[in-house]
Amino acid sequence: MSTSSRIENALLGGGAALVGLAGFVACFWLLLGQGETSTPREWLAAACGTLWLLAVMYLAHRVARALEHARAARAAAAQAMLDAARERERDLVVAQLASDPHLEPLWPLICRWRLTDRAALESTLQRHHALLADPRRAHHAAGVLQGLRWSDAQLAYFDDPAARVTCVHLQPVEAALRGAGRQCWPQGQAEIGTEAALRFAALRAQLALAASVRESYEDEHPHAPPREYLRCTDCRSAIESGGGAAFPPE
Repeated sequence: MSTSSRIENALLGGGAALVGLAGFVACFWLLLGQGETSTPREWLAAACGTLWLLAVMYLAHRVARALEHARAARAAAAQAMLDAARERERDLVVAQLASDPHLEPLWPLICRWRLTDRAALESTLQRHHALLADPRRAHHAAGVLQGLRWSDAQLAYFDDPAARVTCVHLQPVEAALRGAGRQCWPQGQAEIGTEAALRFAALRAQLALAASVRESYEDEHPHAPPREYLRCTDCRSAIESGGGAAFPPE
């Protein structure tokens, strides 16, 4: 609800409350002023008037709440219409891009992810062609069409089974992962990620890891599980655990 709508509802409810309160005070002031001279009928009339004013206050409050809900419903309906219009517009752009002969290799990717950024698609297509033109890296070209965006350094790491990124204290884990055929990738200076779910205690027992190698957890998103790492505190090197099959196997 907008600020102006809240102000309107507050004024309506507050005004009704003041009217009711004024009537309530006036009725009792009248009764107190008359004192013992008041008849039962006058007391009854004053009580009925007070109840009527309280009813007005309650009704005004309910009207204010009803107006608030009505405005919220109208705002939600307007937002839904706007979102639907945007989705229809995006569908049109996706359909146009997915029928562009120049972008034909990317048609499945465009439809799957409903991509609309032509500049990004052109960049992806150029990357695909560049990899195809390089005999040493042509086998990575198909991954580009699936949405993979590996850098040259990452591709070089994939093609060299003996390559190591982590520090000497974590390299036994990195070597064991790669030797077992588990997917790993560089993701920063002296850091790799892996699809394997690391069993930290088992790794420590099997590989006799240094005392500087410790487990750590990071909460990067309130609606996602924490990211788990095996870190070397001496070298600032790390391996991020993934959500795949456990490693070492249980």
